[in-house]
Amino acid sequence: MRLTMKNPGGRNYRLACARESEDLRVDMGREYPTLFGNKVDTIGRIEDICTLEEAEQILKSHKK
Repeated sequence: MRLTMKNPGGRNYRLACARESEDLRVDMGREYPTLFGNKVDTIGRIEDICTLEEAEQILKSHKK
């Protein structure tokens, strides 16, 4: 299951959430709080390639 969805322009991603951090911002203008920012873009690009679970397994295998 994807956490992110592409923005209408197709370049960046969004993630529904209710928490802001230093490099994330929450947009409350939609039906639900939505996160935007560099971290969300990174997650979206990973999800374009594989699931987050698969990415986690790849990272674990490289740490060994």
